[in-house]
Amino acid sequence: MTRTAVLVFRVGFFVALAAITWLSLIPQAPQIGPSDKADHATAYYALYLITDFAFPATSIVVKSMSVFAYGVLIEFIQPYTGRFYEVADMAANGVGILLYLASVPLLKRVPIIRRRWEGPRP
Repeated sequence: MTRTAVLVFRVGFFVALAAITWLSLIPQAPQIGPSDKADHATAYYALYLITDFAFPATSIVVKSMSVFAYGVLIEFIQPYTGRFYEVADMAANGVGILLYLASVPLLKRVPIIRRRWEGPRP
């Protein structure tokens, strides 16, 4: 992946992080998918995908634990913003992360994004 691509994904990472933080802490977040848990899994799948592309040299363990820990932190903050702490939300976040990791072999076959795994480019 080129340095420019990594930079673009890093900007996207911070935009996604801000959006998920805002949606997680507003008193009443809109439900987009068929359920709140599906929304959590989808959001954390997308967040992990962007994280993986933004920080390609960082280990899977560090990225996975960081994204999951962020989700746990958000859950602990929610009661102070009029929302509820839910272990099920944390589990749904984890499911999104695991789904991304499970989908990597398929993503590596997609021509437009397989460069992510081909190594650094000048």
